[in-house]
Amino acid sequence: MTTKLIFLSIIYPACETDSLLLAESIRHFGGAITDRPIWFLQPQTGQPLNDAVEKRLRELDVRLVPFTYPKDAPNFFFHKTLTGLAHAEPLAAAETDCMVWMDSNTVVVNEPKELFLPDGVIMGYRPVQHLLVGSQYGKPLDPFWTEIYAACKVPPESVFPMHLTVEDRDMRPYFNAGFLVLRPQAGLVKKWYDTFISLYQTSTFLPFYERDVRYEVFMHQAVLAGVVLSNYDRDQLHELPRGYNYPMDLWGIDTTAYRPRSMDEVITFRHEGFYEDPDWQENFPASDALKQWMKKVIELK
Repeated sequence: MTTKLIFLSIIYPACETDSLLLAESIRHFGGAITDRPIWFLQPQTGQPLNDAVEKRLRELDVRLVPFTYPKDAPNFFFHKTLTGLAHAEPLAAAETDCMVWMDSNTVVVNEPKELFLPDGVIMGYRPVQHLLVGSQYGKPLDPFWTEIYAACKVPPESVFPMHLTVEDRDMRPYFNAGFLVLRPQAGLVKKWYDTFISLYQTSTFLPFYERDVRYEVFMHQAVLAGVVLSNYDRDQLHELPRGYNYPMDLWGIDTTAYRPRSMDEVITFRHEGFYEDPDWQENFPASDALKQWMKKVIELK
C-alpha cells in the first residue's frame, strides 16, 4: 500500500471560493490524512488571487504551484487544467508515490480512507455521473467512440462494464476526470496530455463538436478513457466507493438505491457553486452543522 500522498487541485482568481472550501475541508474533515501536503496549481493569467484567500491558503499550508499556459493554446477551459496536471506530475513524482487530483469544486466531508492505492494499481477513479456523451455497454459503439478507440488503439478485450453514479445502467469505461488518484511515476497524465493535444483539433473530431458542444467539452475525458484502456490492464485500475466524488447537483435526479440522505453521508462531493444562490442553506441537502461550517468558510473571502 502507498504511504505517501499529495492532494492536488487548481485555483483560478474567479473561482477562489471553490478552492478555499476544498482546502479547508481537507484540513477539517481529512482525519488521519488531514495534514498531508496540498498543492494548488496556479495558472499565470496575470490576475492576482484575492489577498484574504491567498493569506488563508498559506495559513492552511497550501503550496501554490505556478504554471504557464501557452497564449496560442486552444480556447478550451479544461485544457488549462490538463496543462497544469501535466506540469505537476513530474514534480509530484519526485516527492510522492500517490497524487490525489480533485477538481476545485470538490468538498471533503468525511475521512477519505480509501485513497491509498493497493500495490500494483496505477489509478483510482470514479465513473462519470451520468451517460451524456458516454457509450452504453452492450450497445454498438457510436461514431464518436469508434474514433476515440481507433485513435487511442484500444484493444477490444480491455473494455469492461462500469456502472453510472446516478443512473441504473452500465457504460463502457468512462472515468470522471475531476477525481483521480494517480501514481505520478507511471506518467499517465503525460500520455493523456500528449494524446489530447494530438487529437483535439483534428479533422476527425471537429465535426462532432459542431454537432453537439458536449463532445468538445468532454473530449479530454473521452481521451482519458482511451489512453487508460490502451495502456493499462483492468487489475491496475481501482474503482473507489460511491461516497467519493458524489454529484450534489444531481442528488435530486439520482435514481439509484445508493442515493445518500444528505451530503453528510458521502466522503467527498462535487458542486456547481451552490453558494451563489442566496437561499442555498434552505436548498442544500446537509445537516445544519455542515451548512454552518460551509457558511463560515464562504464568508472568509
